[in-house]
Amino acid sequence: MHDVFGLQFGKIAEVLDVSLPGARQLASRARRRVAKEKQSMSRAPKAERERDFTVFRVADEDGEPTGLVRLLHPDAVYVTSGGKVSAARKLIHGGERVAEVMVCGVPVVS
Repeated sequence: MHDVFGLQFGKIAEVLDVSLPGARQLASRARRRVAKEKQSMSRAPKAERERDFTVFRVADEDGEPTGLVRLLHPDAVYVTSGGKVSAARKLIHGGERVAEVMVCGVPVVS
């Protein structure tokens, strides 16, 4: 919460009902876990990442999600957020629907 949202450790300690040193320790443990997970994740080759980025860019520029649909897994799930305004999160299920939201901003009605 400190690193992502900029909350002060005192406030975090209060919310979690722990001491200030306890809140700092929880943050330290979380950072170590995140770093460990990052190290264990494999990364796609640069050429593949560039190809995928090009497909996203072309889909966005053309407003045509077809190429993007081919990249996404049929069971892909997109989680919307409220942005600057608090809003309920919404799950968009399926590669075709996810691509449509990403390119056009509106899910395909099925």
